[in-house]
Amino acid sequence: MLTVKILKADNWPDSYANSVERVLYLLERHDGIELLRIVAGVFEARGLQLAAGQVRRAIARVEQGS
Repeated sequence: MLTVKILKADNWPDSYANSVERVLYLLERHDGIELLRIVAGVFEARGLQLAAGQVRRAIARVEQGS
């Protein structure tokens, strides 16, 4: 069962399902690096600046090929 269908079946608010749909679209359209960007954004939204910075440094290393 798709994640979005599970959320809807469990009566989660539509905003959660819409967010999941957007994230899944980004992951399908891009590669795993997009997942890291999403993780960094979530950390940042939670006020975990240090963790977000570490993820962003990992992204930069991957993009540079190291």
